[in-house]
Amino acid sequence: MLNINLIKILFIISIIYSGAIFAQEKKINISKNPILNQLQSLDSLANAKLNNDSFEALKVANDGLLLAVENNNLRYQSGFQSIIGHVMSNIALWDKAIEHYLLALELEIQKGDSSGMAWQTMSIGTVYLRQDRYDPALNKYKEAFELFKQINDHYGMAVSLHNQGHTNDKLEKYDISKENYFAAKDHCVESGDDRIIAYNLMLIASAYEKLEMYDIAIQTLNESTDIYTEIQDQYLIYSNYLMLTDIWLSIGNVDSTLHYLKQTGAKLNHSRFFRELPRFYMFQARFYKDLKQYDEALLNLDKGIKSAEKNNFNNSKHDLMKLKIEIHKILGNHDVLLELYPKIIELKNKLHTLRIDLNVTKSEYQILQYEKDKELLVKEFEIEKQKSIRKFYTIVSILSLIILIGLIYRYFHMKRTAQELLEKSQKIHQLETEKLDTEIHFKEKQLMTKAMNSAQNREWLIELAKDLEHSRDPKQIVRKTTQNIREKLSSFDDWNEFESWFLEIHQDFFDTLNKSFPELTQREIQICAFLKLNMVTKDIANLTNLTVASVDVYRSKIRKIMNLSPEDNLVKYIQNIV
Repeated sequence: MLNINLIKILFIISIIYSGAIFAQEKKINISKNPILNQLQSLDSLANAKLNNDSFEALKVANDGLLLAVENNNLRYQSGFQSIIGHVMSNIALWDKAIEHYLLALELEIQKGDSSGMAWQTMSIGTVYLRQDRYDPALNKYKEAFELFKQINDHYGMAVSLHNQGHTNDKLEKYDISKENYFAAKDHCVESGDDRIIAYNLMLIASAYEKLEMYDIAIQTLNESTDIYTEIQDQYLIYSNYLMLTDIWLSIGNVDSTLHYLKQTGAKLNHSRFFRELPRFYMFQARFYKDLKQYDEALLNLDKGIKSAEKNNFNNSKHDLMKLKIEIHKILGNHDVLLELYPKIIELKNKLHTLRIDLNVTKSEYQILQYEKDKELLVKEFEIEKQKSIRKFYTIVSILSLIILIGLIYRYFHMKRTAQELLEKSQKIHQLETEKLDTEIHFKEKQLMTKAMNSAQNREWLIELAKDLEHSRDPKQIVRKTTQNIREKLSSFDDWNEFESWFLEIHQDFFDTLNKSFPELTQREIQICAFLKLNMVTKDIANLTNLTVASVDVYRSKIRKIMNLSPEDNLVKYIQNIV
C-alpha cells in the first residue's frame, strides 16, 4: 500500500515537472529572436573591428561565443571561433590560430556544412603559409578544393587554386603555379565575378613575368586592367600599373617604364593608397639610381621618408634611409653620412623597442584569451550541469513508476556529473596556472632584453666617443665612425636573446649539432638555427647582414660538413635534428 502511494506521489510530481519543462521551453522559443539579433550584432561588430582594432574584435568575438554556447547556436559558435583564429593569426600566435580554426571546423562538421568546412580548412592552410610551412599549406588548400568541388562552388575552387599558386610561387615552382592559375581560369568565369576574373588574369601575368615571358605577361595584364577599369576598382588598377612598370624595367625600356611610373603616381593621389607611398617612392628611387640620376633618386627617397614618418611606417623608413646612405656613399657626401648614421642607429633601436612592444601585445592577447577560455569552460560547465539536472528530473518523471531503475540511474548519473565537475575544475586551475606562468615569463624576458640592449648600445657609444676624442683628422673621424657603425650593423646583436628563446623550444639542438659536427663555425651554427626555423635565404641574409650569395656559400659549406648529397634537402635534414 505504501509503495503504491509513493508511486502515485512520484507520478504527480513528474507531471508537474514535465509541465514546468514545457513552459520553460516555450519561453525560450518566444525569446529566441532577440538572442539571434544580439548574436548577429556581435558578429557584425567583431568583423568590423577586425580591420582597425583587433583587440576589441577579440573581446567582442569572445562575448559572442559565450552567448552562442549558452544558446547552443552552432552557426555563430563557428563564426566567432573563426574570428578569434583570424586575430591570433594576425599577431603570429600560430598554434592558437590553428586551435580555434580547428574548433570552427569541428562545428561546421557537426552542422554538415561543406562550404563552411572548406573555408575553415582554407584558413588553416593560410596559417601554415604565413609560417612558411608550404607542404601542409598545399595539402589544406587541396582539401578545400575537393570540398568546394563536392558542392560545385566555383568561386571557392578558384580561390583555393589561387592559394595553391601563391604557395608554389613561394617555393619558386613557377611552372606549377602557372598551371594552378590556368586551372582557376574557368572556375573564375563560372563564378560570374568580374573582379576575381581580372585578379586571375593578373596572377597569370605574374607567372609569365617570373618565367621572363614578358610579352604575354604585358598582354594579360592589359586584359586584367580593362576589366578593373570597367568595374572602377582603382586600387587594383594601381597594382597592375606597378607590375607593368616592373616588367618594362626588367625589359630595359626606359621610356615605357617612365610612362607607367607616371600612371602609377597618378593613381597614388587617391587617399586610400597612402600605405603604398613609401614602396612606390623606393621603387622610383632605385630606378633613378640605376640611371645614375642621383638627385631624382634622393628627391624620391625624401618623399618616401616623409610619408613613412607621417604614417609611422618605421620599417619602410629604415629601408629608405639605407638606400639614401648608399647613394651618398657613391657621391662621397661624408658630412651628410655623419648626419644619417646616428639617425639610422636611433631608428634601429626604435624598431627593437617596437618588437618588444609587439611581444607585450602578444602577451596581452594571450592573457585575455586564457581568461576567456576559462570563462567559456565555466559557462560550458554550468550549461552541462543544467542539462544534467534537467535530464535527471525528466528521466525521473518518465521512470517514476519504476523506482528501482530510477534510483540506479541517479547513482550513476551523479557519479558521472561529479567526475565532469572535477575535470572542469582541474582544467580551470590549469588555465589559471598557465596564465600566471605566461605573465611572469614574459615580464622577465622583457626586462632582460631591455637591460641587455641598453647596456650594449651604451658600451658601443662610449667606445665610439673615445675614438672620436683621440682623432684630429676629419677624414679619419668619418672613416673611423663609418667603420664602427658598419661593424655594429654587421653583427647580429640579438643573437644571445635569440639563442635563449630558441633553446626554450629546441633545448638539445646546439648540443647535438656540436657533437655531430664539431667542425661547424659559430656563423654556420647560427645559420643552422635559422634553417631549423624554416627561414628562407633572403630573411637569413637580412638578419645576419650578409648577402644572399654569402648565405648560399655558408649553406654549401654546411652541406659539405654534413656530407649531404645533391638530392638531400638541407632544411629537412636540419629540422630532423632533435
